[in-house]
Amino acid sequence: MDRYMIFFRKMFCKYNRNYMCVTLDQLLELLFLNASSLTMIQIGANDGVLCDPLRKHIVDNKLKGIMLEPQRVVFERLKNNHKNSQGLFFENVALGETEGSALLFRVDEDLIKQYGDLSGVASFDRDHVLNEIKSNKRRLTFSKNKKAQDYINKEQVRVVSYSYLIDKYRISEVDILMIDAEGYDYEAVSMFPYDKLLPKAVIFEYKHLNKALLIKLEVMLKEKGYLPFFTKNDALFIHVKKTEVQN
Repeated sequence: MDRYMIFFRKMFCKYNRNYMCVTLDQLLELLFLNASSLTMIQIGANDGVLCDPLRKHIVDNKLKGIMLEPQRVVFERLKNNHKNSQGLFFENVALGETEGSALLFRVDEDLIKQYGDLSGVASFDRDHVLNEIKSNKRRLTFSKNKKAQDYINKEQVRVVSYSYLIDKYRISEVDILMIDAEGYDYEAVSMFPYDKLLPKAVIFEYKHLNKALLIKLEVMLKEKGYLPFFTKNDALFIHVKKTEVQN
């Protein structure tokens, strides 16, 4: 990954924590320069199409690995949308600290039919789902006598840990750890076993994080040798030598 740093530093050396005039797609293009094939773990893959910046590189056969999606209906769409892709492994599970099960809250299909982006809203946090429905209310039509909370469904989902995935697939190297966990992003980033395995790039959506949690993640990843880049909604951390990380 070091060979890419010259491009990152030359093009994006000036940034701030809140906004950068560059997109995640542009940063990913730099990651894939001269790369024939990279490996990934993707947490919250959704259907493999909706708001997925990795899709282009998967379709181009430049990216292989594991894709997690806990919603059963969405998971089936994920597999179908990647039926012609090679080197992918699909897991209909959520991520957690230990193996088990948990209650997942998601948006009712009636609203998803009206605004497809809501299929990406599924969370252990019911209030997070409710807030997402309310924030998109102008795009939606509720049935008579129904309120936003009436359009929240729940399903019991299996939960697995990073260690489970690493052991099951005998993972010894990860190029990209991609996380879109709808309010669970802090936990999903911080619980990765960096002492055993260092992803070359860690990407996560930070718009649902408060400033304090984002700073905690930035400090933690810098201590592990990562250099941060921020777009409007996402953060990308590239692993470099610790001496190269600016505090």
